[in-house]
Order: sequence, then structure tokens, then C-alpha cells
Amino acid sequence: MTPTLGVTGGYAGLDGSGAYGSLTAGLTLDTADFWMLEAGLLFNMEGDGQTSAGGRVGAAKQF
Repeated sequence: MTPTLGVTGGYAGLDGSGAYGSLTAGLTLDTADFWMLEAGLLFNMEGDGQTSAGGRVGAAKQF
């Protein structure tokens, strides 16, 4: 089991966009029979108050 965490931030001066940032968190699980299961969450926000969120779930098998 492998956890992941990411943070991104910056400033965009074009068109008055201002500051922005995103936070990601996830988890990957590799099983003994070569399955890889993963899940992740994403949260974005901009300096003017706009926010968005999303999620992702995946499965893969090595053969």
C-alpha cells in the first residue's frame, strides 16, 4: 500500500487570475496476484473563490 500527497500553488498575473492551488491525495495497493488498485481525490481553488473537486478510481492487472 502506497499513499501519495501533492500540493501545487502559484500566481497567474494574466487576466487578473491571481493565486491558485490544488491538493491531491491518493492510495495505491499492489496485490500478490499482480492487481493494482488505486484511488485519488483532487481539490482545486482559485484566488477569486472558485473551487472544484474530483475523484478517480482505477484497477489494472499485469499479465
